[in-house]
Amino acid sequence: MYFSPKAEGSFDKAQFLISLSSDFIKNHLGPALRRSEVGRNISLMIMDDQRTQLPIWADVVLKDKEAAQYISGIAVHWYNDFVPVSQLSETHSRHPNKFIFGTEACTGFKPFEHSPLLGDWSRGEMYAHDIIQDLSHWVSGWTDWNLCLNLNGGPSFVKNYVDAPIIINATADEFYKQPMFYVMGHFSKFIPPGSVRIELHFYMKPVLYEGVAFVTPAHQQVLVLLNRGNKSVTFSVEDKAKNGLALRIQLESKSIATVIWNK
Repeated sequence: MYFSPKAEGSFDKAQFLISLSSDFIKNHLGPALRRSEVGRNISLMIMDDQRTQLPIWADVVLKDKEAAQYISGIAVHWYNDFVPVSQLSETHSRHPNKFIFGTEACTGFKPFEHSPLLGDWSRGEMYAHDIIQDLSHWVSGWTDWNLCLNLNGGPSFVKNYVDAPIIINATADEFYKQPMFYVMGHFSKFIPPGSVRIELHFYMKPVLYEGVAFVTPAHQQVLVLLNRGNKSVTFSVEDKAKNGLALRIQLESKSIATVIWNK
């Protein structure tokens, strides 16, 4: 529900005062969805805006219990992620029965960097960093804004030419998979729905490397590691349930890797 309710600019959006949101949900949208055969199976998420709006937006809307009964989760974008990621955890701690979902992300959105950059690793790295940060702070899913775009980063009726995991060259009847495409695969392929995040502890405080770990419904352990540094890093991965056994992994500079083993 809503698209960037506090945003300025020329995008299509539904602007709501926070105080009016709960009234609209409890008096109109929520009951209408519940009466509908299709709507009753829809998960309603609130906000759909930047991390800067949390946890206040969720606090105000969800304190209205009549509105809260219709709400399943909280939708958040990635564009103002200079705001501490801890605000996601704070939001979860205040509203643990509502999931948090990343509903929009893209690279090339800043005015000085518009348009696709074919083969650019740094943009894939940005995706990996943000996904790891989000998943490590109670976000249960992450969505790219554009599955595919043309060579100019469009089409866009507001001339918002950005990048995408897949770029289409219609003239040549070709498409190009960007680093972002393969980065997303490390998470979407190896961490299926129903996976549960588990504790991951680095003995030395990570600076340019990071990771996230899960147990899958198939009882496999999945570890995704990212090295944003300019030097390779060697990890010794220890599973406390494996009686001190360790797995040695060398992660090249500017790279991502996924390790899977049976629980």
